Amino acid sequence: MIKGEIIFILLLYLVLLPLSAYAQPYCSVRTFSIADGLGANTISDMEQSDDGTMWIATWNGLCNYDGYTFKVFRGDGEKEQVLSTNRINIIESNSEDDLWCVTYDSKVYLFDCEKYRFESVNKIVERQFDVSLVARNVVTLGNGYSWILGKDNMSFRVSDRNLYEKEGFELFDSKALCGSRIINKVVLDDNGQEWVFASDATYLYNRRKKFDYLFDYVCNVAGKTYLASPNGQFAIYDSVRCDVRVIPLPKNIGGINNILAFDSCYIVIATESGSMLYDVRDESLRMIRAIGEKTGEVVDVYIDKQNRIWSFRADGNVSLVDISKDESYLLRCDMNDGTLTTSKKVLFHEDTNGTIWIVPKDRCFSYYDEEKHELVPYHLSGTLEGKSNGLNNIVKAFCDKQSNLWVTGEHNLLLVNFNKRNFFHIKTLDS
Repeated sequence: MIKGEIIFILLLYLVLLPLSAYAQPYCSVRTFSIADGLGANTISDMEQSDDGTMWIATWNGLCNYDGYTFKVFRGDGEKEQVLSTNRINIIESNSEDDLWCVTYDSKVYLFDCEKYRFESVNKIVERQFDVSLVARNVVTLGNGYSWILGKDNMSFRVSDRNLYEKEGFELFDSKALCGSRIINKVVLDDNGQEWVFASDATYLYNRRKKFDYLFDYVCNVAGKTYLASPNGQFAIYDSVRCDVRVIPLPKNIGGINNILAFDSCYIVIATESGSMLYDVRDESLRMIRAIGEKTGEVVDVYIDKQNRIWSFRADGNVSLVDISKDESYLLRCDMNDGTLTTSKKVLFHEDTNGTIWIVPKDRCFSYYDEEKHELVPYHLSGTLEGKSNGLNNIVKAFCDKQSNLWVTGEHNLLLVNFNKRNFFHIKTLDS
């Protein structure tokens, strides 16, 4: 009876004390190497098929991971699956859930994910067009088509479903059609139009129309298509006239590094002078700046699920602006001192808990503390062969459908899961 009374008094004491709770983000990291079944420790590319299987391109074959084990696929002369080399540089999943593979020697193969076999795309091209395919990249679109971009003016538009039919391939001569040496990239906009961004012009495939602008970015707002170029040109596409109209911007903004649709009537423009907000309704333009932020180049911009704008500056700082709440913060991130994780490219990731993880330019891997409004450095470290294995530099990163992050450095592969530790702070009567 006395023991029960003591427990009751203790519980009552805890209930009456001031109690605060907070959650601390953390990462659980698993490191994979050849010992775990990888084809090689040097990773070239990563992709995920619709069934959730992860595909890893390595310097010694194509690997898949089903959540438990790795399986490696290489060229096999006995099975007539001869790859010119097992060093695969690029993989892309098409609309049929098969994989385009570009090898180190610029040849293209299609990997059938059901039959587990490679098919030579170069042989199909040589047979149909009597030309030698030298590939630089493969772009898959969401409309059932892919583009094989050549290292010269010869590229191909391919039907994912009719790959082996005569009509499955279409030769695209960028020099003849748009006066350009090579195609830099192909983008499908929200209206189903395929924009071909070439070295010397822009080509609208659906309308067979060339534009003498060097556009590189596209977004859709209020049913209309907007385009921008690194040299600072900003335009709207007129679908009735099949023409583009340049929208004048202040000359002092310099070049444009990206454009993103924001809300239902705005476009965020990342420029050499900072981030700008363009209103498509009245074509007005205004700067987006955090308190204390000075004029400076924004190398990239992101919008999170709370509709906040993240501007990554060239000086390594990050501007966070919440227009709906009229709040802004200039976030400073620590320089990498050799003990932290950095990245060759700007990295932005929002996990399932709503935590923002970033790597600004020339800075370190950090998460955003929502309470303190600051970036907290975080060192990615896993375990390899029973020993701690830290990642100093992220070379490639891939976000899977479960919002996990797959990253690789100079060697090995890391799977990063994001979680939160819940803490309760009890204020004693003395405090």
